[in-house]
Amino acid sequence: MQPAKFKQGKYWIWLWFLWIGSAICSSSVIATEVSVEITGSGRHVIKIAVTPFVVQPMASEQMQTELAAVLQNDLRISGFFDTLDADRDQIRAIHTNDLTSGEVQFQQWADFGARLLVKSIYEQQGAKLKIECRVYDTLGGDLILGKRYENDVVHARRVMHRFADEIILKMTGEPGMLSSKLVFTSTRSGHRELYQIDFDGANLTRLTEDRSLIISPAVSPDGQKICYTSYKDNNPDLYLMYVENQKTDVLAMHPGLNFAAAWASDNQTLALTLSKDGNPELYLLDILSKQETRLTKNQWNDVSPAWSPDGAEIVYTADNIGAPQLYIIDRRGGNPRRLTFRGAYNVSPSWSPTGELIAFTSSMDGNFNIYTVQPNGDNLQQLTQNAGNNEEPTWSPDGRYIAFQSTRDGASSIYVMNADGTNQRRVTDGKGADFSPDWMQ
Repeated sequence: MQPAKFKQGKYWIWLWFLWIGSAICSSSVIATEVSVEITGSGRHVIKIAVTPFVVQPMASEQMQTELAAVLQNDLRISGFFDTLDADRDQIRAIHTNDLTSGEVQFQQWADFGARLLVKSIYEQQGAKLKIECRVYDTLGGDLILGKRYENDVVHARRVMHRFADEIILKMTGEPGMLSSKLVFTSTRSGHRELYQIDFDGANLTRLTEDRSLIISPAVSPDGQKICYTSYKDNNPDLYLMYVENQKTDVLAMHPGLNFAAAWASDNQTLALTLSKDGNPELYLLDILSKQETRLTKNQWNDVSPAWSPDGAEIVYTADNIGAPQLYIIDRRGGNPRRLTFRGAYNVSPSWSPTGELIAFTSSMDGNFNIYTVQPNGDNLQQLTQNAGNNEEPTWSPDGRYIAFQSTRDGASSIYVMNADGTNQRRVTDGKGADFSPDWMQ
């Protein structure tokens, strides 16, 4: 095993990490192809050490602490890594030895338990931040991944999310979700408004000021639009918000219910519930032409539609037997079939991006919990078993995570778990009642 060598002293360390040519956002450095297998959505199968960032003179040491903390937290909550505590004396001692000796002591890192090692350096020039991060295989000392970034200091967290996603992409072959956001409703302002928050629970942002009641937000697959229902005009009307400028348009203002919209993959067609003709029924709505197509015509309530990934079918909730159960129809409203037969209250379905599972809320055991089932009704699995109620599941775009609302710690908060129910964590801070999450890439 050959240690990585670099000249002693921080100045020469910087030369070791030197930018080649002009710095551009997210350029790459040459890395050796090393295979380290990661399997399973909920297993911490790879131990990774994130060392303290090496800081150049005139750069903020507070930034040094934040960068390492954000990256380590991202890797931990991804569900793919077991992160070694960067504040532990042993890690700092080995890292210091690397710096003073001029060589990365890969064997020491491997003996300490790290299978992967992250070494990073940054420079701050006014409002600009330059960062270079490298990931090594400690068993062979090979460089697995190297990335350089230049961005504004205010976007430091975003850069770390991006690098964490790059690590996941390198190790799994699929992009990570750490740069994604969650959209949800909350009462923390005194009214139930629309908010967004980063995957790791940072950067909470309020999106609306309706000073009313907002429910059922749904983000378009391209992440550019959000539809939601607001009572600001004393009726549950459906609105469309453009994420870039937060401009809003009205989509449906019929007397009665206009809510629970779900986006098709074309970013243009919505499945939703309208009660303009009597009881709540399912419709399709083209957001450009505003043309409405009725799918169901029943004496009961049909609500909460969710599309299959291929757009061929819709799963929804109906109470035609006196209690809500899940049903599936094709996109023209034909061939209805019942999906769930266990439990007396099954609602809020969400179809996984892979098409293999449907998540939903059920009160089979007394409390509301999150379950999954295959589209043919097989393989029913319970994912949450905590005190309180766990409801409103929604899949991440990559199908690896499920966000949901839970009252397990008191007031309703937003949580995220791996698709198999492991690694459950709270995202919001409990300072308001938070409901109905959806993902934004």
